[in-house]
Formats: sequence, structure tokens, C-alpha cells
Amino acid sequence: MENAKKWSVKDVITLVLMTVLLIVIQLGINMICMVNDFVSMVLSVGITMLVCGPVYFLMVNRIRKRFVSLVYMTLLGLVFLIMGNWFLLPWFIVVGILAEIILWKGITLNRLTVSWTVSSLLYNGVNLLPVWFFWDTYYSFAVANAREEVRRAARFQADSNVRGGVLKI
Repeated sequence: MENAKKWSVKDVITLVLMTVLLIVIQLGINMICMVNDFVSMVLSVGITMLVCGPVYFLMVNRIRKRFVSLVYMTLLGLVFLIMGNWFLLPWFIVVGILAEIILWKGITLNRLTVSWTVSSLLYNGVNLLPVWFFWDTYYSFAVANAREEVRRAARFQADSNVRGGVLKI
């Protein structure tokens, strides 16, 4: 990384625009994946990492200054703060610091790959942690909800067969 050079206006604009692009892509993928719980909780992590990886690589390679990852993760945390998830801001700052530690000695393809993988898993992968640690609870909750859905569907079907007090056959 170029330690001696200071940030320019072009660097700041590039960082903000690429961060906005990354956030829009991530939120878009997450909204599309919310159709199904499995896709949302498990597959969206990999999809997001795969689609956003090149944008992150481009952002870091184009700016080539220290603290790009930290500023990106901080801006991402601020977006979540605005959405009401205040506790994610400190978490994302820690993730940004970890990414910067990985990139501290210089930007190479291997370090950049490790930095993106670590920050992505700590950002996106946290969806999986509750599922992994509390699988039995998630499973029993899913089974109970499925039974409730079957009961509701049966009640709705029974109610729709009766109109005006007359049984419709």
C-alpha cells in the first residue's frame, strides 16, 4: 500500500460510490433471497460473497490506501445503524479492523482474497451462527410452524366451505 500518499478527493469519491454499490448489491441479493428461509439464511451468504467480491477487489485495488476496508465496513455499519440495528456498527468496525490487519503489509491477491473472505464471513456469515449453535431450537420451531400452517389451512378450507350458514358441498 502506498503509505506516503494521502487520500485524495478522487479516492474518497471512489470509496463512497463503490461502498454504495456494494451495499445496494448486498441488500438486493438479501431481499431476493428472503423468498425462502433456507436460501435467505444459507445460500445468500455465498451468493453475496461471489457477486460482491469483484467489486471489493476493484475498490481496494483502485484506491490502494490504508483503511479502505475499515471505512467501507464503518459505512456499512452506519447504514445498519440508520435501519435500527445499532449493535452492528461496533461489530462492523471490528470486522474492518481485522480486514485492515490482513492487508497491512501490502495488497496482494492472496491477502485481498483472505481479507474479503474473512470480512464477508463475519458480515454475511453471522446469519448462520444461530442456526449452527441452536439447530434443535430452529428445527423444533420449524416443525411447530409447519403444523400450525396445516391447521390454519384446514380451518380456512372448512370456513370457505360454509357460506351464510349453509354447507357448500
